[in-house]
Amino acid sequence: DLVVEMPSDLALRVVDTTGSMKVSDVASVDIEDETGSIQVRDVPGLVHVLSDTSGSIEITRVGSVRVDEDSSGSIKASAVAGDVYVGRDESGSISAEDVGGSFTVVSNASGGVRYNNVAGDVRVGQ
Repeated sequence: DLVVEMPSDLALRVVDTTGSMKVSDVASVDIEDETGSIQVRDVPGLVHVLSDTSGSIEITRVGSVRVDEDSSGSIKASAVAGDVYVGRDESGSISAEDVGGSFTVVSNASGGVRYNNVAGDVRVGQ
């Protein structure tokens, strides 16, 4: 395990090849991940997952969420102040709950899409 402690007003960038990760209490975070689960909580800014090859993604109590590409595993976003955007998801379910902005899924090859209590627009592609 690797534990990094840093001031909560800093942005974080994580590039991970294997293993689970937990991120909390930073200003914003960019993540590139190959395998393993991702848990992010208590981030007032943007949580940006550039790519995730496999493993679940759970994000809660954040400013906004952007997942550009997810190959496999579920995506769960809850208690998001702003928008939730998922670009391309190859397999696995997607859920969004208690979203203050819009919820957009551009491409979802397989797996269900569920949402509840979204304040803005909802757009779900195929």
